[in-house]
This record gives sequence, structure tokens and C-alpha cells, in this order.
Amino acid sequence: MDSKRVLATAALLAAAGLMSACATVETLSTAERGSPRFFSGTRLDVATLSGDSNAMTRFDRYDMAASPYPALDLPLSFAADVVMLPAVVGFTLTGMSSGSRPVSID
Repeated sequence: MDSKRVLATAALLAAAGLMSACATVETLSTAERGSPRFFSGTRLDVATLSGDSNAMTRFDRYDMAASPYPALDLPLSFAADVVMLPAVVGFTLTGMSSGSRPVSID
């Protein structure tokens, strides 16, 4: 097996591992009415890093768990939040989430 293929496989596995702990994936997949929406993964990572207990209480209320490595996850969550922003805005404006539950703007 050539070194490029090994490197590509390792990168893919690392990305898959990081996505399983991605705060954006966690917050958007467990979203409920009233839960944090806009840049929620980035906000969860920042709250975890800063030790903001008020923000963490809000995320805990919706069973949104922080990434085990928030400093590593922060730039990835920011990128994912930017990519997901049009979908989040669309779901919010139509009053529906991906699970077809009504949501509100936070």
C-alpha cells in the first residue's frame, strides 16, 4: 500500500473520530424547542473552555454534552456551524427542525 493511501485512510479515520465528538453534531442532533441553535457547537465549546456555568446549565438542560477536547473541537465546530447556518436558519424560519419538531429562535 502506498504512503498516500495510508495517510488518506488515517486522515479519514481521524476525521470520523472527531466528528463523533463534534459539538455542532451533538447540539443539532439533539435539538429541541428552545434549545441553542445558532453556532451552538461553537458556543458549547467556548462555554466549556471558559467554565461558564450559566451557559453550561442551558446546554445541560437539553442533554447536550461537550466534546472531550473542546480546544481541538472549537475550530472544527466553528466550520461546521458556518456550513450548517443556512439549514439552521431555514429550520428556524419554518418552525421545524430536522426531527419535524417546532423550534424557536434563541
